[in-house]
Amino acid sequence: MVIFRKMADGGPFGFEHFADICSEAVYVIDFEERCFLFVGNNDILLCGHSTEEAMKLGYGFFPRIVHKDDLPFLIEVQTAILKRLDEITDLDILNYFSFSIRLGRHSKYIMVNHKIKPVHIDGQLRYGVCLLSYSVLSVPGSLRTHYYQGTHHEEYLPKRKKWERNKGQALTYREHEILVLTSQGKTSRMIANTLCISYNTLRNLKSSIFRKLNVHSMTQAVMYAFIHRLIFVTATDSSNQKQRKSTVITKRRRPITAEKLSRIQGLLNKGRSVNSISKEVDVSEFSIRYAIKTGKLTS
Repeated sequence: MVIFRKMADGGPFGFEHFADICSEAVYVIDFEERCFLFVGNNDILLCGHSTEEAMKLGYGFFPRIVHKDDLPFLIEVQTAILKRLDEITDLDILNYFSFSIRLGRHSKYIMVNHKIKPVHIDGQLRYGVCLLSYSVLSVPGSLRTHYYQGTHHEEYLPKRKKWERNKGQALTYREHEILVLTSQGKTSRMIANTLCISYNTLRNLKSSIFRKLNVHSMTQAVMYAFIHRLIFVTATDSSNQKQRKSTVITKRRRPITAEKLSRIQGLLNKGRSVNSISKEVDVSEFSIRYAIKTGKLTS
């Protein structure tokens, strides 16, 4: 199905509207004509140039915005992607390719994450729908093939000129919850109360997220999750995690007497931590946080 119906001005129908509401830079490549079919008005890509200049130059626009040291890598990216597309027998399972590269001008460069969605017409590669966003990586590279099914991807190894399958470590249901809540602007205290977990548990879960995503902060983790669409999918072991979560709640929840609720509330009002109150009153942190979550206590 041809999705790029031309408008009177020659641009692809609908992309100018999509680019207007998209925070990422949007452009469309015509591989056959080696030109841009569409360029959105976003400076992540334009780097101070105009859309007219980019449209006129086509592929010749890249040397003006790509760091000179990254140009050989960009050429290698195109070669590696085209070769990988020839090797994939079932294109329906392919989602997109991604890599990081430096863009800018006048010695002011930023690292951007580049996504390319290949579009085939009558079995032949014709277009590439591209999105650019700021990258959490510090060096260019990380060329990957992403698929619709599962959490795995393929990493391109430049020295060996080959692709290597990388399953990675899937996020657990609870780790996915933390990413979603963080993306909503929730503080650590709010997340711990919402999930009825201690700060120590939350800190350990965050450390696990950092390790799995190879990042160093929740800001980087959320950005990485958005770029790689981890925010929008349910964790692979969600059903098992939900079942275990339900089992834990049933096992650990204990009714708190009215007397203890009053005493706990008084300590909360004095600014005491849930951890210290738990030890003093002999009530589990989970029970106190659950009482806060259900409105029996206010923090």
